[in-house]
Amino acid sequence: DLLARGHVFKTSTDSEVLLHGYEEYGAELLQSYIDTHYAQALDSTGIAEALNVGKTKLYTVCKEHFQLTPMQLVTCRRMQAAMDLLLNTAEPVKYVARAVGIADENYFTKVFKAQTGETPTAFRRHHAGNGEGLADSTRS
Repeated sequence: DLLARGHVFKTSTDSEVLLHGYEEYGAELLQSYIDTHYAQALDSTGIAEALNVGKTKLYTVCKEHFQLTPMQLVTCRRMQAAMDLLLNTAEPVKYVARAVGIADENYFTKVFKAQTGETPTAFRRHHAGNGEGLADSTRS
């Protein structure tokens, strides 16, 4: 379970880090790239190309800093975004799946349940009313 391992991504829109040295900022660069592009179709080859590194280096940085593969990092970020959308919007699960880069609602539900232990609908039902979402915390 990736989420239980404590892999929380900072939201970053600063893509300027993409222009600087990978050796010094590899983990931050990778995290920033995934934060910015998780809703798009991603694979490890495309991520390595976008970061101008080889796949071996990409996998090494992932394992050293996150103890995950590149695609596990992407999945983790997608599920974090999905949880946020489920808690803070009333959008249907199909929309949430597409918004986080997964076109197939059934596959999304399978992955979400594997990561959280609940289906997206059950997660929303159990957590949205507990003050965990922004929508709940802003009500008067």
